[in-house]
Amino acid sequence: MAANSQSQHSDQRVWWASPTARRVGHAITLGIIVWGAIACYRMMTSDRVIDERFRDFYEFYDAADSLATGRDVFKAGKLGYVYPPMLVTLMLPLAKLGIEWAGVVWMVFNGVCFAASAWLGGRAVARLLGLPMAAAPVLTALAMIVLADKILSDFKMQQVNASMLLAWVVGLWGMSDVGCRMSDGKAADQVALTHPTSHIGNPTFLVALAVGLATGFSVNLKYIAIITLPYFVLRGHIKFALGVIVGTLFWALVPWAIIGWEQFAYLWRGALGGLLQATDATGVRADGNARLMNARTFGISITTACVRIADGLQKPILGPVFAGVLLLVTYAITQALYARYGQPMWLGRFGRSERARPRLMLVEFVGLVTIAMAFSPQTNARHIVQMLPLALMLAGTLIGAASPRTRWLSIAGLVLLWFGIIFPPAMQATKELRQWWQEAAGLCTCLVVAWLLGVAAVLGDRRNDSSTSDPASPLPSDTAA
Repeated sequence: MAANSQSQHSDQRVWWASPTARRVGHAITLGIIVWGAIACYRMMTSDRVIDERFRDFYEFYDAADSLATGRDVFKAGKLGYVYPPMLVTLMLPLAKLGIEWAGVVWMVFNGVCFAASAWLGGRAVARLLGLPMAAAPVLTALAMIVLADKILSDFKMQQVNASMLLAWVVGLWGMSDVGCRMSDGKAADQVALTHPTSHIGNPTFLVALAVGLATGFSVNLKYIAIITLPYFVLRGHIKFALGVIVGTLFWALVPWAIIGWEQFAYLWRGALGGLLQATDATGVRADGNARLMNARTFGISITTACVRIADGLQKPILGPVFAGVLLLVTYAITQALYARYGQPMWLGRFGRSERARPRLMLVEFVGLVTIAMAFSPQTNARHIVQMLPLALMLAGTLIGAASPRTRWLSIAGLVLLWFGIIFPPAMQATKELRQWWQEAAGLCTCLVVAWLLGVAAVLGDRRNDSSTSDPASPLPSDTAA
């Protein structure tokens, strides 16, 4: 009891733990979300043509209306529906509202996803870094400021990235549930008594199910979230891996129960056929397939830049080779950072042994999101809003830094992430420079380097904790938060 009182008293002497700082942090986060929602609503109620007013939501809405009225879903809208059957099936009730009211519902849904991601993500990162929950509002506000431009853009585009972001954050929350630990040196088994829903290295059924359903939902939107499955398997998070498999199959089969086998099979054939055609060098698209943007010409990822370079050399086979080499270079640098700070990459990293490495789980899960965005052939500028976990991690190490070196690494990572997002300013005079920057994978390169800086900041922030192999002991937990 005395120890808790002492820790709470010391927390009050830290600027970010004061009630005023926390209120300001909440206000900034909420303000950015409301700002985006207002900008979205103003666009929806403007006098533009319908596809410019509702942007990507127009494609979703018209696809749902097409499904309800027997028209071809893949010819709906202006650009066409490109996702697996789940989204269009779940949007059938919105098709009955009319696009104006349906658009408002979609805007509110995206706002809720952003708010939930900010709140849950901030707390998960604070927990994994060993910070008091009092730090969460401020680190969340810092991260939201860095990503404000992309949040505003995503609201206007009315895409599904807010849903994807929330799924990543639920996975991060699952990692924080596995990696929670006390600051007073209690054994892992004793922690479970204090946190009944957090059995170290052994997540409860409900936590694993939540992570699995959230991840499975996102897999049935854009496939890329399936990258979490091999990670969970390799690190021995078997319940999470099983949850992802169950969640993915559940959401994949839900449309069958709603629209019947014939439509279900047709939509899946079209979705997968469009995915295969997206890498076709000829750009030819067969009828009945989703009209995905061609991965050889569309996108801002490192992989797409490599493909463009290889095509320019008239050696298209070298594109994947170039991308693979850069991915290996990223891995080698990460391995060197692990070795520099005395952390294992593989030895002793399985199952229950992970319980003493919450910071490694943080950098690795955030690394999954970073690599997914930086190297996915379909990544475009709107998708970068999903990098909130990276911004949260960097903001958390900045706030909780135990040394000036950690603080400067965190600042460098945040500045680089922000620079990659806003450079060059979006105006007519810089249109060509902006196109070159994105096509050359400038933004995605900044993501990778910012994450590597974050790895160095997280693993190098030592607090002389002898009770665990994790590089830094947590600060006293804020039990009142």
